[in-house]
Amino acid sequence: MQADKTPCLESAAEATPDFLMHEAVHIARGPVPLPAGSDCISLQDNLVRGPAAPDPQQHFTQRVDYWERTEGVPASKLTMVGAPQLWEQIGRRDEKSPIVLWTSTCWPEWLSLWWLGDALVRGEVPVDRLWLAESRSGENSGHEDLDRELIFHPEERLPEAFSRLKKIDEAWLRACTTLWRNYASSEADQFDASRRRDWAGFPKLRMIAEVYGFAFPRLQANEAHRLGLSELDTLVLGHLDRKQWLRPVDLIVNLKQNSPLYYYGEAFLLWRLRQWSEYRGAHAAVQSEERDGDNRYTSVAYRLRPRGQRLLEEGFDKVDGIPPLEVGGSEAYNSRITWVKREDTDSFSIVRYQD
Repeated sequence: MQADKTPCLESAAEATPDFLMHEAVHIARGPVPLPAGSDCISLQDNLVRGPAAPDPQQHFTQRVDYWERTEGVPASKLTMVGAPQLWEQIGRRDEKSPIVLWTSTCWPEWLSLWWLGDALVRGEVPVDRLWLAESRSGENSGHEDLDRELIFHPEERLPEAFSRLKKIDEAWLRACTTLWRNYASSEADQFDASRRRDWAGFPKLRMIAEVYGFAFPRLQANEAHRLGLSELDTLVLGHLDRKQWLRPVDLIVNLKQNSPLYYYGEAFLLWRLRQWSEYRGAHAAVQSEERDGDNRYTSVAYRLRPRGQRLLEEGFDKVDGIPPLEVGGSEAYNSRITWVKREDTDSFSIVRYQD
C-alpha cells in the first residue's frame, strides 16, 4: 500500500454569495426539491453499491454494466450522469454561472461529492465558480453526527442551506480527488488508511465511513485463520429461516435506518439474495422458490440451507464458496486478493488476509 501523504486540508470557507438561487447551476446526487426555475444536474447514482474506477470513462462503463446486470436496466434507459456527460452539461451553461454542489453529512452523499470534485478537477472547471451547500434535515439517522440523504430533506431546508453557502477552494478539491481515487483503488487498505485520518473538510469521516467496512468478511476473534461473514451478509442470511419460506417483502422490515443495509437500499437486498441462491448452484447457501406475485418482492421466496447456517454459526477459512461483492475499486470475498475487516479496540481496519 502507498502511504497517503496529503496533509490534512482546510474545509471550504463560508462566504456570502452575490447571486440568487435561480441564477446558479446546481449539482446534486439525486432529485432535490429546489425552487421552481432552478437549473439542477442530477447525477442519479448510488456509489455505495457496486464498482468504482479512478479513470472516469472506465468508471462510467463499469457503472452502466453494474446496473444492467443487477437491476436489468438497459443502458438506453439509465439516467445516470458520468464525467463526460457532466462536462458536456456544464459546457452548455453560461461559463460565468456559479455552480453549487449539494450535499449532506452521510456516506452516500460524501461518496458522490468526492466523485464530483474529482470530475470537476479533471474537467478543468474553474474553482472560482464553485460553491458548497450543506443541507441539514433537522432530523438525524439515530446518531447526532449523521444526517439523512439529501432527497429526504424537507423542501424548506434547502434555502437555509443556500444561505450558508461555502466557497470551494483548491485544497478542498484536492481532498475530494484524494479520497475518491483511494476509494476507487483496487487496494482496499488504501482508502481505509484515508478513512481513519482526520480531514478538516470532512469531519468525523472515520465514523461516517464505517459503512465501508460492512461489506468485508470479518476476522474471527481469537482465530487468526477463521473468517466470519460481513455485517451485510450476516444481516441478509441471519433473517432467513431453515424451515419457513420468506419473501423479500417479509424481510424489508429489517431494512431500518440504522441497519448496515440502509444506505444500500431495498434493491440491494433483492440482488444479494439472488446471488446467494444462485452461487454454486445446488451447493448454494440459500434456496429459492417461485411464488405467485406481481413484483420482485413477492414473486420469489427464500430459505436457508444447512450450508448457510454453518457459514453463520461457524464461519469459514476460504472465500471460494461465497459470492463476491464489489466495494468501490476493490472486491469483498475475492479468492485471489482477500480483504478482511479486523476489529480494533475502538474501530476497525481493512487488511489483506493471508490464509
